[in-house]
Amino acid sequence: MISNYDINDCINDVTFITTILLVSHFILAYINRNDIIDNDQTIFGFSLIIGYALHALIFQKISTALNNNLNLTNEALVNIIYDIVKVISIYTTSELAISIINNKSPNFDKKWYMEIGFTLLGFIIFDLFKSNIPVISKTYNSMYMDIIKISLGHICYRYLAYNDVTSSSNMLILLSILAGLIVYHLGTKRLLSNDSGDLSYFPLTEELKKIKKKLQNLFN
Repeated sequence: MISNYDINDCINDVTFITTILLVSHFILAYINRNDIIDNDQTIFGFSLIIGYALHALIFQKISTALNNNLNLTNEALVNIIYDIVKVISIYTTSELAISIINNKSPNFDKKWYMEIGFTLLGFIIFDLFKSNIPVISKTYNSMYMDIIKISLGHICYRYLAYNDVTSSSNMLILLSILAGLIVYHLGTKRLLSNDSGDLSYFPLTEELKKIKKKLQNLFN
């Protein structure tokens, strides 16, 4: 069943990815002189949001079950299982969403598998060495960790798939993503969070609760 915890996770994750998508899109559109409204980018962003939402509401239960069944107590291993389930579920559901919107078959090609595999490799490296990273500030530590983790995932993917890390176009993409991440942590999250850190003031909260109630009635 979908719990209040799942709904709070969904709100946080949707806010997180939406902020990153909007900020990075506007930065790249401005620098590259592209149109602000781009159909393909809109579909991609919408599908990614769906992927994050479904993971928070449904698929993260898989990683919880795996960790419980395997009796894992090591934090790094627990986080690795979580990241594997999260990345695979988000990429899969977002690709399926794109195929449904475009009325085409899902494109699970070599590029798709490489992006998942190499991004996961970066996340796993982060998880294994996270405990060795010094805490610079309790206030900014979650942002600091997210910057390192996303950077490692992006760099691993770009280097191993394309042997490209330092090109101007690649660095611009990474910096625009990190800018969105910083806006989320310093802006969106703080503006919408309550004292406990939950984004309970987010406009979709009540709508998600209604959806939860309907789902509970459906399965009861």
